[in-house]
Amino acid sequence: MPESGRSSSEAVRNSAPVVGHDRPLCVDLDGTLIATDLFVETVLYHLRFRPLSLIAAPWWLVREGKAGLKRRLAKLAHIDPATLPYRPVILAFVKKERAKGRTLILATASDELFARAVAEHLNVFDRVLSSDGKTNLKAGAKLLAIRAVCADGFDYIGDSAADLPLLEAATHAYLVAPRQAVRTRSESLNPTLHVFPTSTAFNPRVILRMLRPERWARNLLLLVPAMIAHEGHNTRRLLDVGLGIVCFSLCTSSIFVARDILNVQDDRHHPSKCQGPMASCILSLSAGSWLFASLMLTAFLPAMLLLRGQFVVILASHFVLGIVYSVYVRSRLLVAVIVLPGFYALRLMAGSAAASVEIPPWLLVSLSLLFLSLAFVERNTEELNEAR
Repeated sequence: MPESGRSSSEAVRNSAPVVGHDRPLCVDLDGTLIATDLFVETVLYHLRFRPLSLIAAPWWLVREGKAGLKRRLAKLAHIDPATLPYRPVILAFVKKERAKGRTLILATASDELFARAVAEHLNVFDRVLSSDGKTNLKAGAKLLAIRAVCADGFDYIGDSAADLPLLEAATHAYLVAPRQAVRTRSESLNPTLHVFPTSTAFNPRVILRMLRPERWARNLLLLVPAMIAHEGHNTRRLLDVGLGIVCFSLCTSSIFVARDILNVQDDRHHPSKCQGPMASCILSLSAGSWLFASLMLTAFLPAMLLLRGQFVVILASHFVLGIVYSVYVRSRLLVAVIVLPGFYALRLMAGSAAASVEIPPWLLVSLSLLFLSLAFVERNTEELNEAR
């Protein structure tokens, strides 16, 4: 993200202490003002657009600390503050306090480049306190920075365990979508605590929507080699193929979840995809990552334990090809049409490996044109969905 914040108002850049009868309101950014974490968003940006830059990330972390790592990654990333998932209840509260003439401070552990961009976009904050490449402004470090500019005390809005020292020190404390343990601890630290209501109820339909179960039907192609080999009566082989279908379906869902995570910033610019579970943070990026890991585990572990090694290799090839296609190839029409038939061929090969039967060469040759036709149909359907 470019350092565009340097032309903002002097009020934001002024480092003189805040003194007044009305206590300043200090607002956390990640998880509080926005329903996401900008460090996670930055890492995802690099995975999507600059994957090679992450090779140096461990070296930056060891040499320069987390604040230095945040600055390095932020300089190379672009995250549009206008599309971030702001929490409506917090944004409305902050704007209401601003209208009363109250001093507002954005206090965040996110890098200064992102923090200032958000402050300039919202145009409600008088000051920004953030990580600067040398100091990671979190927990105790943030408390020290706030006390240095708030001589008469402060109020604070936070969301996580890292905010506990600030919630304890604040005159009035506010929590947003906290975990129960954080809420219980905060209530014991500060009796003035107010918890903002947020819609965090778990909805299984959100998870089901991300899994795209309607796409599982194509995995029935794994049955074709066993049927061609007249092994439909062999219960053991059919059970192995059935397990292979389940593993392929879970792997397919993991690819879709990974695509939703990696494409989250692009989706926020789309007229309809911006309402998706990941783009709108109905499901957090952390929760999405856990879902992805769970799908991968339940897809590969049974395959490794119960099916042939050849099947596991094909399943892994399907996963890698799916990630490459979803993230890097799907937008290139001609390349996508060439790659898509490979998914159908891999399913036939997986069915052959699961059932321990050979695929007749004529079968792959005769189905190649059908796969190519299906690729055109599938890509055309994707184009229509993109336009909606």
